[in-house]
Amino acid sequence: MRFEGEEVTGGPKVTVRQFRGDIDVPLTVDEMVELKVVAKVTEVNHVVDGKTGLLSRVHVLRIQEVEVA
Repeated sequence: MRFEGEEVTGGPKVTVRQFRGDIDVPLTVDEMVELKVVAKVTEVNHVVDGKTGLLSRVHVLRIQEVEVA
């Protein structure tokens, strides 16, 4: 994949925006949970990693709904 003539070498990445909401079950400290998340892609950006110099495509997701599986 290319962006403005440059090869996207850092691969696709994702940023998930914060979500606050209610869940159906109580959770305990150190419990591992599996979540089902519904999110909308709100932005797509291309950024250069300052350490590696690799160009990555970053997808920003805004969470709409969370369910404990």
